[in-house]
Amino acid sequence: MTILGKDSKILIAGAGPSGLGLAQMLRKEGINFEIFERDVSRPQGWSVGLDKCLDELERLLPGDIAGFGTLSPNYALKRLDSFAVMDGTTHQVVGVTGSKSLEEHGSRMFFCPREKIRNLLTPHTNLQTGKHVTGYSDDADGVTLHFKDGTTARGALLVAADGARSTVRRQLLERSPLIPTNFVVIHGVVRLGQDQWRPILEHSSCGILLGTDTCKFYFLLIEHCDGDGDGNGDALFNWNVSYRSDDVAADDSWASSASAEQLLQKALAVIKDFPPFLVDGIRRTPLEGIQRPPIKLVETVLPDQLLPRGNVTLMGDAAHSMLPFRGMGANTALLDACDLARAIIHGVRTASSVDSVLQAYERVMVPRGREHVLASHAVGEGAVASELAGGRLEEGSS
Repeated sequence: MTILGKDSKILIAGAGPSGLGLAQMLRKEGINFEIFERDVSRPQGWSVGLDKCLDELERLLPGDIAGFGTLSPNYALKRLDSFAVMDGTTHQVVGVTGSKSLEEHGSRMFFCPREKIRNLLTPHTNLQTGKHVTGYSDDADGVTLHFKDGTTARGALLVAADGARSTVRRQLLERSPLIPTNFVVIHGVVRLGQDQWRPILEHSSCGILLGTDTCKFYFLLIEHCDGDGDGNGDALFNWNVSYRSDDVAADDSWASSASAEQLLQKALAVIKDFPPFLVDGIRRTPLEGIQRPPIKLVETVLPDQLLPRGNVTLMGDAAHSMLPFRGMGANTALLDACDLARAIIHGVRTASSVDSVLQAYERVMVPRGREHVLASHAVGEGAVASELAGGRLEEGSS
């Protein structure tokens, strides 16, 4: 039985927001850790709206980490982040959701590009990149993490935050809970002048979420690019077209090898009946702004029970990858980091067993993750645009 103590080391595989967040929380408490990332640099995907996790994060992160509000595209303008939700058939705005205050706990939402989250949470972690995990060895005294380059790392506890296609999860669980989805994703980044972006931000400060029964779409602000800081010049946006496929295997195969021009034309064909200002914004996307190869959406639903006992656990997408249609993926992953950090900190202070620490964490993490995966799946299957807000629209806001 492995017992945690002041000299114990926590191994973290994966440097997404949850892995880096956990590392920072352990750093604050002086708990030893090592964090590893497979890629020297990797595309960070789309931006995320953080709200459900903010209060817990701020309590647990070190004081030298700037607030997540500094990552908002509206931070310099002192505007509240907000999103308009539009019906994909009628093109009517059914509601607006977002921050109600920049300071009041429980009423904030910040729109944060994943790359900026990673940059915020990386300092002082001694992140080791180029470390491709191939497996682990678990024993009564701890766990050894194995890498493709032939090196190893030894610790008391291994936290797998290595994404939806987690190598660690494949070894930990006899049956893979990874489920392909029938959505194909096309994602791009475009810089627009004020005349082009003004209708996109007519009802909100960050952009538009739009949904039909066959397509989920967003067009959202990354940052204002003007030098004088008045928010009236060019602005950088990212957009995402996730469309339901009748033959996802064939469409995934096509998308994986398609050129940027082919992906752009497919996106335009899918959204041809959307409001003209949205179609025009995508049409202006340069080919270098199209993500290649596209992200493939998958879901992970863990069994409704604790993970196999040992010195290994899962966090974030490794435990509960979900469709990104309710804005809960990053929030849930960062809540995992908060819950696991609290359990580890308590375990170190009380010389508790790794087994008891992981049970305390997984009793919260597993059911919460399952709930959010299934709820996000239901939104993907549905046609009600307001559900894209993940329950954040106030009653009567439409």
